[in-house]
Amino acid sequence: MGSSTLLGPEHPLARADSRLRTLRAQLAVTVALGLVSLVASLLLGSTALHLALGAGAVSTVLAGAVMMARASVRERALELIESGREELPLPAVESERDRLSDRRYRRRLARTLDVISAEPGPREWWAPIAANREAVHAARAELSEIARLLRDLPNVRARGVALATRLVRDGATSPLYQGPAPRLREELGRIRHVLVQR
Repeated sequence: MGSSTLLGPEHPLARADSRLRTLRAQLAVTVALGLVSLVASLLLGSTALHLALGAGAVSTVLAGAVMMARASVRERALELIESGREELPLPAVESERDRLSDRRYRRRLARTLDVISAEPGPREWWAPIAANREAVHAARAELSEIARLLRDLPNVRARGVALATRLVRDGATSPLYQGPAPRLREELGRIRHVLVQR
């Protein structure tokens, strides 16, 4: 079942998925055209070679667009997981859920939280990450607890990891960077609750 069937064609994930499929098809056609033109250049000379070079340039641009579209699909899947729809039987959601549940990913995220919550030393007047120091100081125990859960729990809900990921990643809206402390502590409490749910 495709994302447009399950979510509707106007859902952000369905649109991102459709764009990715279109770009992949275009990339396959231009790569094939480039290869055929390259082989033909042995017989037809420079005209076919120029066509092969043009197809190669277009393929490079399309490859970049495919990477951006893949990132967009991943982001939309993360949003669905974050909203509590991690069990949707969609390849993009399943792939993102597996990534979030992976122990190595969770350990990296926990290390990031450890770095954010550490007090900068006298030589580290710069904070390694531009977090709201007042909010972080007030929520240091909660941050440490989330890091511990991410590291130590054998199984966690992907939604909790998605919420922690968003907290760390979204500088413009995250209370980790914007504060205030009560809002950060409330969000950390929500993440903890979701992580330990069975």
